[in-house]
Order: sequence, then C-alpha cells, then structure tokens
Amino acid sequence: MAVYRPVVGFVAGFYAPIVAGNRWEVQPELLCSWGGTAMDLPDGGRSSLRTLHGVVPISLKFFVNRTVNLQVGGQGSYLVFAYVGDQDASAMVNRLDMGAHVGLGASTWSGIDITLRYYNGFANMLVDDNKLFPANRSLQLTVGKRFMQFSHRRLRR
Repeated sequence: MAVYRPVVGFVAGFYAPIVAGNRWEVQPELLCSWGGTAMDLPDGGRSSLRTLHGVVPISLKFFVNRTVNLQVGGQGSYLVFAYVGDQDASAMVNRLDMGAHVGLGASTWSGIDITLRYYNGFANMLVDDNKLFPANRSLQLTVGKRFMQFSHRRLRR
C-alpha cells in the first residue's frame, strides 16, 4: 500500500489589508503557491506530484491586541501546472479548488506581518477518482511587509 507524505512548498505574492472596523481587517491576497505531495511506493521508491497554483485568499482578521490577530477566510485557486517527475500531470488534477483557512498572525510596529494558517480544500483534487478523494491541505507560514501603516487608534477600546 502506498503511503502519502507532505512536501515543503513555497508561497509568494501580494496582500492589501483593508480596515473594516475598530479591531477588524479584510485582507485580500494574490499568491502563487508551489506545493504537492510525495508517495512512498510499495517497492521502496518515491513518486512526487508537484503543483503550481494561482491562489486568491480573502481573510477576515480580528485584532486581539495591537500585535496579535485571529484569521478566518476562504480561498479559491487555479492549477497552473502539475508534474510527476518530468511528465505533465495537469490532466490528472482538477483545475479549480475552493476551501477555507484559519490562522493566527502577528503584526509589528515596523510593518512586518507573520502568519501561521491552516488551509483545507473542499474539492476532490484528482480527476476521475472514486476511491481516495484527496483534497488540498496545507500549513502556511508567511512573512510579509506592509507598505502602508494604519493608525493605531483603531485598536483602542
């Protein structure tokens, strides 16, 4: 029986936090996400599926204090390409994915944002799969820089 394992990926892009209230922000993002999965084969070998997705998450952020925030949101993604070894595997993977994420973030006075969030896709990842029903899931650690700071008056009680 094959054993599936996560692989380390990479995400890069842009985000634009929008003030939505005293302690609230809405944060749309535009990201490229490089990920995939690895499979340990019964004969001792390993096969890896690598994917590149264009991702559009939208997060609702609640600031517990001036630094810490809680996040919840949804995201959609579009498969740009998928490879197994040097073979194109895009026909095996569904192009569209939708899902939800939850996370915890920290924002510094200098504009550095650090976020840890978990994403769970709702769609079956594989085309014509009637047995495994795998979904995209990821743990994302991101570091970002705000180019525009908000007034800290919004965090007063």
